[in-house]
Amino acid sequence: MLDVSHHANLAAALLGVFDSQISGGKRYDLATAGRRLANATYFDARSADKCTAIDWAVDLTPPIEDEQLSVVN
Repeated sequence: MLDVSHHANLAAALLGVFDSQISGGKRYDLATAGRRLANATYFDARSADKCTAIDWAVDLTPPIEDEQLSVVN
């Protein structure tokens, strides 16, 4: 879980780089911001939000460092 609550203006600017996708009628900029807000809201239903936006990440370092591990089932 990555707290991405801070610097929403930077996140919006980075999403704006993909203007060709956004101007094509798909509002990826709004959807991405909405998903981050929803992730934070739905993360823990029984307590107040500790952050306002969350992204999820997976550490793929172990399979990179160990050839015996695989990301494929």
